[in-house]
Amino acid sequence: IKRAEAACATWRQLSSMMPPRAAACEAAHRAALAAEKLQCDYREAAEAFRKWHAGAVALLTMPAGDDARAADDVRKAAEIAIEQLPVGEAHHRAAKVASDKMASYSIAQNPSVLTLAQMSAALTQMRSLLSLLQGAAKLAPGNATLPTKKIVAALEDLAEATGVSPASLGSEFGLPDEHVKFLEDEMEKKNGALQPTSFDPFPADRSAVPTLSLPTIPLDLRAHGLAVIEHVNKARKEPENHADTLEAALSDAYEGKHLTCPPSWGGKKLVTAEGVVALRDLLKALRNKYKTGNLPTLRLVAALDDAAQQAAEELAAGKQPTDLTTRLSSRGTFSGSAGEAIVYGVRQPEPIAAQLLLSDGDAQRLNRSFLMNGDLKVAGFGLADHPQHGSVCVIVCTSLFATPIDKPMTVECQGEANDDFQRVLDAIPSEQARDIATDALVVGKKVKLNYVPGSIDITVYERDGSARTSSLKWA
Repeated sequence: IKRAEAACATWRQLSSMMPPRAAACEAAHRAALAAEKLQCDYREAAEAFRKWHAGAVALLTMPAGDDARAADDVRKAAEIAIEQLPVGEAHHRAAKVASDKMASYSIAQNPSVLTLAQMSAALTQMRSLLSLLQGAAKLAPGNATLPTKKIVAALEDLAEATGVSPASLGSEFGLPDEHVKFLEDEMEKKNGALQPTSFDPFPADRSAVPTLSLPTIPLDLRAHGLAVIEHVNKARKEPENHADTLEAALSDAYEGKHLTCPPSWGGKKLVTAEGVVALRDLLKALRNKYKTGNLPTLRLVAALDDAAQQAAEELAAGKQPTDLTTRLSSRGTFSGSAGEAIVYGVRQPEPIAAQLLLSDGDAQRLNRSFLMNGDLKVAGFGLADHPQHGSVCVIVCTSLFATPIDKPMTVECQGEANDDFQRVLDAIPSEQARDIATDALVVGKKVKLNYVPGSIDITVYERDGSARTSSLKWA
């Protein structure tokens, strides 16, 4: 009896320790599963940032030498770099998300030589450089007529009064020797006197100014689209915080019907239909109608990017866009809700999202209602130069979109979904079938996807070694 009582006491002591130890083991197991994927995500974001930064620095680096550069070229280069800045910021945020997740799993090592601190410093340096270049371009002389005639006339007046000779310039008028030497070098002489009419005070301003070679495709549209959708998702997931951000940025930016975008939005001046009324209506909606923030996070899908880009390019060419159903059906299978929103004249990610959510001039706020539709889960982004409006942006959204794969694929995954696993998931035209796989990954189970065009077998492996398979076929 005493031995049994001792065993029971030991068991009670051990059993109280088992749940926390099991939880610790589970956490360690999930960390091990997540480590490779998170490290890969960080490396990819860091490499994308490095390429973006190298391109931006090359764009803003003036050629060596003393030659002047046209202020318009410098201004345009700065404008392109400002448009690209959100791309670098998006890569930095992606790296930070991966880093934060690694920290939550106690994965301490940095998988790239490029640290978050270095990325942050590079962004700060880029913003400072852009500010300096914009300031220099503003201070550059314009194309106004130079006062050459006035200066020559003044010299002629001196010549008529006293004659203009190098000696008189120095002795009678007190010009420094270097100034006398300059005029002597730049003016013709006749009978020992300098000829004022031969003087050109601004010769460099009439010299040909070399043009800067600027890129014809300035934006990484995929990264730009990620930044746009990120701002839309802030409205969908954190509506009250997003309302505060918009209010701080725009509440003092209206003057009647004119809106001056904040410098971080490019500083562009826009003419609106409603003025600040549209902003107040949006703020009210975010803080009341949408305040729960329980809408699904939109995720960019490459095929939808293509569908949106096709429409943007057609609109830029003055054509009627191809019907949305045709564009979607030619790239895969969609179901549930589907639609698109279009906005002209803005290129920066934040003002693109803001203009669509504002729905200025539309009493029904159709673009806002569309982007805040809880049935939508995937999106695509397109942007093209427009001859009248400067730019045209298209966002396509659907509830579900399946991008077919034209060959069999078998992938296994445990932990966070890798790229191949996600690609196969995106080929399945069933939300329920996708949930079977993703729900199993969330709890740390191993999942195998056996895909052939038109069907999928989803096998979930339990901890005890058993497995269950779910199958789906479609036309």
